[in-house]
Amino acid sequence: MDLFFNVLKGQFNSLNFILIVLLGGFLASYLNKRKLSGGLFIFVALFFVLTSTTYLPRYLVGRMESVYQPFNRDEFDKQKDTIYIQSLGGGYTSDPRLSPPAQLSWVSLGRLTEAMRIARIFDKGILVLSGNVASGQESMALVAKQAAIQLGFDSTRIVILETPSTTQEEAEAFVHRFGKSVELILVTDAIHMPRAMQFFKAQGIKPIPAPTNYVIKKEESPINTDWIPSIENLQRMDRVWREYLGVLKGKLVSSETSQHCAFYF
Repeated sequence: MDLFFNVLKGQFNSLNFILIVLLGGFLASYLNKRKLSGGLFIFVALFFVLTSTTYLPRYLVGRMESVYQPFNRDEFDKQKDTIYIQSLGGGYTSDPRLSPPAQLSWVSLGRLTEAMRIARIFDKGILVLSGNVASGQESMALVAKQAAIQLGFDSTRIVILETPSTTQEEAEAFVHRFGKSVELILVTDAIHMPRAMQFFKAQGIKPIPAPTNYVIKKEESPINTDWIPSIENLQRMDRVWREYLGVLKGKLVSSETSQHCAFYF
């Protein structure tokens, strides 16, 4: 079941779905099933308009990203006892030509820099980096550690968890290493934060959310282009599909996690 959902999350996207429905429409037309083919073509046209223009993607992504507010440093004692700041893994490419920061995906780099920023606020802040070996010989966590050191972070304040490959496993690995009674600030994408919080809460720990990598940002533009289809909007919808599939997996695979899982419409 885990493998099925991981493959589905990796391969399912708006463009692939559109192509599959179009192929179904052409096949139905070839078999002289005109009502079916017509219905599929109308459906795919409506689906394309809804997912490639700004309105629906912005609404769905905005709902997810607004569940938790940005981290507010003024609400915390900077000299408190040890506090852990975990940056969830977000992908990397093992390429010896590149420096560790350059090997990280933009998602991972955004999470790492926010976690480093927060960790520097606290005198006893410990940076926790997680992620297994996805390519090459080094783990995601180790590459992120090397990147953090090159970006000027103190190596003695970094702990790595090299076995997790999913958010659920990252939550399990953290609790296994540090227990449930420690204080944790969790850093991940704003759109991913609701699901990440659910996995950590299922392990008996209640992190302080620190969302980053916002997809939807307030901006003022003299020209309204919301009605124009774009690849960017399709990519936003792909992030939505990924989160919904992750929630569905949590409901179907783990009864402990499912009680914390919810969809955000």
